[in-house]
Amino acid sequence: MSGMRRKLTTTHIFETGGSFESLLVNWVPHVDVIEQDKHFVIYAELPGVAVGDIAVELQSNVLILEGLKRDLQLSQGYQCYYCVERAHGRFRREIQLPNLVDIRHGEAILDNGILRITLTRIEDRRGQSYRIPVQKSDSSRKL
Repeated sequence: MSGMRRKLTTTHIFETGGSFESLLVNWVPHVDVIEQDKHFVIYAELPGVAVGDIAVELQSNVLILEGLKRDLQLSQGYQCYYCVERAHGRFRREIQLPNLVDIRHGEAILDNGILRITLTRIEDRRGQSYRIPVQKSDSSRKL
């Protein structure tokens, strides 16, 4: 392990400013957030993450994406890593959405390592006026 740590230190760690441990546990998926007429579509890169290891939650206009990218166990015998660049471990990503979304209607589909989350936008009615019609009261009904 010390040889691997030394090799990673000289080839990668100084270039990125990170640490060996950060390669193994500190990672977040890259995302694209797209606003469309009636939806927000969020794409997250999650290669190697199983559907059962992903949780998507919506709190107000904050989308929370969390899960676990498991380490590959390729062999049970002796292994000597010469290069470790793939990250694994737990991740959590909070994405502030610019508009309100309908928290009851959302869809998340994982396909070939890309998670597509579709959320329906809600119109922001602040600053808009709406006339409420006034009706004549039913004489049998008291205020």
